[in-house]
Amino acid sequence: MNVDMNNPVFAIQATLKYSHSQSIAGDLILLSDCIYFRTSNVAKVPNLKDEFLFSDIKSIKMGLTLTCFRITIMDKDGEPWIFNYIDRKKGKQFIELYNEIK
Repeated sequence: MNVDMNNPVFAIQATLKYSHSQSIAGDLILLSDCIYFRTSNVAKVPNLKDEFLFSDIKSIKMGLTLTCFRITIMDKDGEPWIFNYIDRKKGKQFIELYNEIK
């Protein structure tokens, strides 16, 4: 799939929880047919999923942790992808727009 970053529907800053002690900063970008995570880290991280096609998403939800808001994308394989440090207002808008598009 060719990702057109020039025509995003909506984008927010997020931090992908990669492991218990490691996270990766970047942008969570809502496109018309997928969600894309563009990292600001130039180093390649093994097994990092950066593209979530709508057809591969089982659920997406926003929640609150002890220190921040987060968006969790559950893929069809049952694997959760957790994006922390989401601005509450923008995160709610991201989820609403996703639900309207899908």
